Amino acid sequence: MYVTAEPEATRAIEHEYQVVVPSPERRPYPLAFCRECGQEYLMARHDEKRQSFLARTGLQLTDEHDGYLFVDSADRGRPTQSIGSRRRG
Repeated sequence: MYVTAEPEATRAIEHEYQVVVPSPERRPYPLAFCRECGQEYLMARHDEKRQSFLARTGLQLTDEHDGYLFVDSADRGRPTQSIGSRRRG
């Protein structure tokens, strides 16, 4: 499943990968879900040169630029612990 990085009420949801979603042009990201709580995250890669995020399709994190984006349109705040800190404890 792929969604755009927008609030739940206005984001586009696609079942097949597309480079962009039209009208207006937006970038879809694959979804990943937390095994513990079910929270959804966008699978992304940070592009330092462009200072933007790109969709990441590989499941494995390959370096420090791969990760997950948390989009909170309800302004509930972000999770208090990162995935990495949960694994260490």
